Amino acid sequence: MNQRTTPQILLIGGGAGSGKTSLARALADTMPGTALVHLDSCYHSDPRLAPSVPRLDGHPGRMVAYSDPRALDTARIKAALAEHRHAPLVIVEGTFALALPELTAIATWKVFVDTPADIRLVRKTLRKIEEGQDPAPGLRGYTTSSRSYTRHVAPTRDQADVILAGTQPPADLTNRLQAYLAASSESSEGDAAAPADLHRAQQSADGAPAMDVGGDVPGVGEHRGPGPAGREPAQPA
Repeated sequence: MNQRTTPQILLIGGGAGSGKTSLARALADTMPGTALVHLDSCYHSDPRLAPSVPRLDGHPGRMVAYSDPRALDTARIKAALAEHRHAPLVIVEGTFALALPELTAIATWKVFVDTPADIRLVRKTLRKIEEGQDPAPGLRGYTTSSRSYTRHVAPTRDQADVILAGTQPPADLTNRLQAYLAASSESSEGDAAAPADLHRAQQSADGAPAMDVGGDVPGVGEHRGPGPAGREPAQPA
């Protein structure tokens, strides 16, 4: 067996507030040696170097448009990956994790955490309040961010290897994703064409073929199989 010289890369994407960060942290805690890269730490800080929008806090000037994937600093991302080049597994999580060709090109697995827009908004607002921050700027920018989700994030659902329902208990999602990764790794070592045999075929909600990794809990996850692309549930305008 050839010894692996580069880490496996797991991308976890989905809308802000979907639960992807909690999932990534929980998964990393259960897999010793796993490195974690948060794309929230890889944005440009200077609005002159990235797409920008007027400030949302009432002050004059402009701020980085965090709802635009072009606001991510690819140099920072590459540096973060290089820092963990000796880790067996690197989890990269962020809203645009599946939207950056630089990442999807090197990914071993791609996971999309699918959570309804209203739940994501509530989670983001409560998080700001719990952190002692004013949630008003985020609420003012919600119209822009929801359009960004429809344009940049929702389409990446179709290219995910696994789709998880972000409304399910984090522990359930972590256990099932860990089991999927283990089974997928074992299969790829023996037969590159075998992963599809690991799962029970079912029909997804939109009628597209899918592979269930959710065990006995309906809707916890699905592994996309060949066939028509899944459709993203309607989002607020």
